[in-house]
Amino acid sequence: MISACVIVKNEEKNLPRLLKSLKGKFKEIIVVDTGSTDKTVEIAKNFDCKVYEIKWSGFADARNFAVSKATGDWVWHFDADFEIDEEEFLKAKRQLLLLDERYNSADVIIENYNIDGTIRSYSSHCFIHRNKPEIKWKGKVHEYLENAGLTYGLDVKVKHFGYEDDEILRQKALRNIELLKSEIEEMEEKGLTSLSEYAYKYFYLVQSYTVLGFSDSSYLEKAVEVVQKYFSLRENLDENNIFDVHVYTYIVEALIRLERYEDARKYLREAFKLKPHYVDYFYLKALLEEVTGNYSVAFYSYCEFLVEIDRLVRANPFSRLGGLTFLSDKAVHAYHVASDKLPFLFEKLEEDKIKKSYLEKLWRKERGLYMGIAFSRILKLLREDEGQILRKLYKLYSNNYLAYFETGNYYLSKGELDRAVKYLEKSVKLNPNFVVAKAFLAYARMNLGFSDEKTLIDAVLSMKEYFEKTGNLSVLPALKRCLSLLVNLKTDR
Repeated sequence: MISACVIVKNEEKNLPRLLKSLKGKFKEIIVVDTGSTDKTVEIAKNFDCKVYEIKWSGFADARNFAVSKATGDWVWHFDADFEIDEEEFLKAKRQLLLLDERYNSADVIIENYNIDGTIRSYSSHCFIHRNKPEIKWKGKVHEYLENAGLTYGLDVKVKHFGYEDDEILRQKALRNIELLKSEIEEMEEKGLTSLSEYAYKYFYLVQSYTVLGFSDSSYLEKAVEVVQKYFSLRENLDENNIFDVHVYTYIVEALIRLERYEDARKYLREAFKLKPHYVDYFYLKALLEEVTGNYSVAFYSYCEFLVEIDRLVRANPFSRLGGLTFLSDKAVHAYHVASDKLPFLFEKLEEDKIKKSYLEKLWRKERGLYMGIAFSRILKLLREDEGQILRKLYKLYSNNYLAYFETGNYYLSKGELDRAVKYLEKSVKLNPNFVVAKAFLAYARMNLGFSDEKTLIDAVLSMKEYFEKTGNLSVLPALKRCLSLLVNLKTDR
């Protein structure tokens, strides 16, 4: 029924993970290689994929070529750094079987992962479409479907690990800028500047400059400049487009980082008028208030942000947002806000009872994951027992790795190592990429008395991975102890 299509180039690191997750689920897996010099092609053939090699001429051409080889009723496109769980695939299959004939394409939710295994953000992309000859991909970069008609938002999540390497992100952004500039020039030569597509190219330029701005602030100035060009072209866009919502996120964040705070406030006011409940705007409001010293406003704004994030992750975002895919770029900050930002601001502010009561009311009303974590951290700060909140949290969110991690960490701090191991093991099982839980689990098992070679080796590898991916020096004493126990064990033999 469904054909899987993958476009690749030098993806020997990512491809095995993806193909393992695809194997046995699809009618066929079509891999189109665009010039790999590593073992990418060999890996694809070992997974019994249908492998084709073509010359690179842009993403749309590569995707269209892959579709031309597909025989399924539906085509589902994957990037090499994606992964899909069995449960999510079965949900997608059921929803596609029941999908009304009016819909020729479907969006999926992309869970973007950080280097430490936590979720960075949510996005959505139209990666699924019916296998009809009139449906084509267009665009050298940031390609999109033509003649696909109505798009349906599937309540299905695909994991994306492309944010794990900052240098790869930087190189992709530089590549995208050159491709976008080339497309803009071609459109200008053909007199196509009144098309909405022309404006979208500038949006994606802003996006790429913003990515580069994380390592070089001069790119942020360029992003702000290009935003003005985008705004000058808005009359060519539909009023209810998704790009306006996101472009305000980019310019406000760029202006905050450039310390142009009044300009940031101006654009943030415009942003809230456009989309009053868009979650990222609450985060940027809180960040702006924090960096300008308005800590009380920042505290309540971060709380609003967590409430909106909790509502987002609890339900199908597509249904909640009326079918428009305004998913959060700032979800990456939710755990940091809950576990670090709010406790930090809580300590700086007076009126502890008022703010504690406010958090408690939000928790009782919403029963949100991140709000529960925040409230538990505040209770810990006040030297009150947070165990009751955490026990409620993991029962409410029995499939969420953070709920089990927080509970495991609680028992670890209490010295109840057997319980700590139980919850940390569940956290790692739910998210094997969460290196912090893996490191804590290794530490707990070691202190519980596990001193066999396998346990110690697992502990060393987990702590090493944690250190390499986070740079957190606090793990080094435990890692040193693990290595010492392992050496002694081998010496005794």
